[in-house]
Amino acid sequence: MLWFWILTFAMILLGLWFIVPPMLSKKTPEIAGNDDLNVAIYRQKLIELERNDENFTEKQLIQTKLELEQSLLQDVGNKPETIAIYTLTAKTQKMVTAIVAVIVPVSALLLYAELSPPQWEQLVKYNPGDAIQTQSQSQSNMPSVDNMVAKLEARLQENPTDPKGWDLLGRSYFVMGRYNEAANAYSQASKLSNEKNADILANYAESVAMSNNRNMQGKPEQIIDRALAVQPNHAKSLWLAGTAALQAGKYNKAILHWQTLLDMHQDKSSEGAQTLLKQIAQARSYLGDKAAAPSVAQKPTNPVKGKTVVQVSVNLDSKLKSKASPDDTVFIFARAVQGPPMPLAIVKKQVKDLPITVSLNDAMAMVPDMTMSNFQQIYIGARVSKSGDATPKSGDLQGRSTPINTGKAQNIKITISQEIL
Repeated sequence: MLWFWILTFAMILLGLWFIVPPMLSKKTPEIAGNDDLNVAIYRQKLIELERNDENFTEKQLIQTKLELEQSLLQDVGNKPETIAIYTLTAKTQKMVTAIVAVIVPVSALLLYAELSPPQWEQLVKYNPGDAIQTQSQSQSNMPSVDNMVAKLEARLQENPTDPKGWDLLGRSYFVMGRYNEAANAYSQASKLSNEKNADILANYAESVAMSNNRNMQGKPEQIIDRALAVQPNHAKSLWLAGTAALQAGKYNKAILHWQTLLDMHQDKSSEGAQTLLKQIAQARSYLGDKAAAPSVAQKPTNPVKGKTVVQVSVNLDSKLKSKASPDDTVFIFARAVQGPPMPLAIVKKQVKDLPITVSLNDAMAMVPDMTMSNFQQIYIGARVSKSGDATPKSGDLQGRSTPINTGKAQNIKITISQEIL
């Protein structure tokens, strides 16, 4: 702010420099009367006429001089005028100068304050560091999530019969990772909704499961059953019901729930549908050939004529035997080189069964029209799963074949010789 005032006073002093010195000067300007001015003009014209006399005849020159004299007589003959000159005393001159020196800067500052924008004081005080601090303070003054949740809690204490309020509070708690409190809020919302809101019930079950290390068994599964009773085709409830069934080892039930949800997808190539196909494939892998194959509308292009049968001989590299336990699961599967990520056929064994020879054929398709023969090329893979999960994980051991053409019987040998890092 200091620089602003220095500049302001410098400009005021510069302005006073052009006003005050002339006012204090002792010189009195000489102001001529009108007659003196007319005479001076006459003399100037007369001099110009004499300089250019060669351009006139003697008669013309005399005539012109007479006209000038007559004009002068008309201007000054009977009209004596003078201009009065007023001079100030030294004391008065100094007083007037002092008054002007005070009035000019004060008037300028008042006018500036009146015409400038309301923020002028903040502008002249601008400091980048202060601006950053102000911005930081402004952000810190914004209401936090905790504050908004606290206000919502206070509102619900005043009006505890608001189901939408409890639902919103449950969602807020869930996002904040406060799963126990989310479950309690959803419980209140569900009661106030007469247990007839499938969305609230599904969120309630999920919160209870999250507060119990994602375990869907027991209470969460019971809540999901109530949600499906209210709305049998509720998408989130079907997904959670399938998860609960998978955790309980009820693979057929999990497939049934997920297949129902899959049938609701119009676009079977969407990410959601592909995720469901993977989940169904995983559940089927736990059952071998016992599960009923789910249906899907999507069909592969360019199907191959003829049936494909692949005899696969699998053994474990001796260098990796120390990293596998006899009871570890072994998945032997066929996948399309260009196609869906789900297996086209799969067999589940254990490490203690190796070496082993199994047969993969079109009858083992996990999804109708997703047989090996419906793709031009496939590859065969074998994986030792430490967790028993069909999804590859770090520490699993695997091996795979090169691409093979379909439509005929083939024999393939695979050695599990690679560790997944």
